[in-house]
Amino acid sequence: MINDISLSSGIAKYEPDGILSKWLNCPTKSTIINGKFVAFKTPIVHQNKDTIPPEKQWLCDMLIQDMKKDKKKLGLVIDLTNTKPRYTINTEYIQKDVDYRSILCEGIDESIALFAATRSLGISNQIYLDKLIQLYGNESIESNLGSPLPTRFSTAGLPESTTNERPHDDTNSEQGTEQIQHEIHTESDPKFALNLDNVKLIDSESADRIRLKCQKMCNWDQQTFPGSRPVSMDRENFTMIVQPPYKVSWKANGTRYMMLIEDKYNIYMIDRNNNVFKINNLWFPLDPNCINHLENTLLDGVFVIDKTGNVEEYLYYVYDIVWCNNENVSQQSFTERMKIYKNIINVRNEAVRTGHMDNRSESFSIHKKEFWDLPAALKLLGDKFQSQLRHESDGLIFQPVKDPYMPGEFWRVLKWEKDNTNANAETTADGIINATTKRSVSKDLLCFVIEEHIAYENY
Repeated sequence: MINDISLSSGIAKYEPDGILSKWLNCPTKSTIINGKFVAFKTPIVHQNKDTIPPEKQWLCDMLIQDMKKDKKKLGLVIDLTNTKPRYTINTEYIQKDVDYRSILCEGIDESIALFAATRSLGISNQIYLDKLIQLYGNESIESNLGSPLPTRFSTAGLPESTTNERPHDDTNSEQGTEQIQHEIHTESDPKFALNLDNVKLIDSESADRIRLKCQKMCNWDQQTFPGSRPVSMDRENFTMIVQPPYKVSWKANGTRYMMLIEDKYNIYMIDRNNNVFKINNLWFPLDPNCINHLENTLLDGVFVIDKTGNVEEYLYYVYDIVWCNNENVSQQSFTERMKIYKNIINVRNEAVRTGHMDNRSESFSIHKKEFWDLPAALKLLGDKFQSQLRHESDGLIFQPVKDPYMPGEFWRVLKWEKDNTNANAETTADGIINATTKRSVSKDLLCFVIEEHIAYENY
């Protein structure tokens, strides 16, 4: 089955403005899904190829050649589009001995209208409509279907906030994007995870500068926390982890912070409520001899408390990096980014070992968070590993290794939680609690899928 191909029996020379502009920059095809499926955008009919810039061309022949490179034969095309003759016609597939089936699907305008008519509430938030049209629509669609919010969902009379609890989560994924957008400067008395002597809340003017700098470094165009956030694993998306390569780590139950290292004397940590704290007596040498210091480096991680009996140890686990010493590394693969942040911490450790740096005055230690190949998930879920952890862990994080660092919610990074009964419940921008019908993934099911993957890949 193949998600995006096209149709048409009549052939008319297409006009340059006939192709949607979004088609030109749309990726050509996905990777192979479960060894059998691929999604790809509609190729252009061959006789119209000269009207498309060579670097933007995507033809039926090119699709078939790409499949051969993947050592796959294209056997069946299921066309889900409802387009005009400017795209590939069925005869082009038939001539190449490819079976072709067409299922005419409505466009975004018809779909929005149908949804609004079917749902008793209609679509009550204009933001949703604008976003749908921005992503999938075109200029012919009128963004005017929003209806007033029903009075029964009015928030009048409700307190501004029902809780001031700090989120303790290394993924920042317990809240939906809409709720996070209201987290800008909402705490009347912001506090760090612990009361530490070397950690100070900075003044609002300085904090604004740090927030803006971090947002720009992440290429984030909103005024909210710019860190990458995973989505909850469910029955619809969990098979993504067996489309290699993915890496896995334990989900540490701590407090999420990004760390900005401007220079030796200016190091800051930003929580997901966008509060900014200056960290004193903390160093990141560029070399083990401590001759130079890191500058303009943005790390991502989680602050945890390790406990051994009555003794507590405070740690910051680094699990990603956006900038390193004035260089934007966000577009490098996770594999490369992991090497970079591990090297930063290795240099620190070597400086301490050789006596060039004294870390005894630091309020907390810096550690690299490990990620392993997918089969390690079985050991991470086992009693032996869990007993070795000195802080709480409530699940796993699955990270695609080839992807760049993506600010905001990123659908390809998944979190699996031990107790995820409410993992898919969220508060929408309308103020409505929406418990979706997506089913959670049990530990047994997760282990079964990974074991089958291990057997198939011959690890």
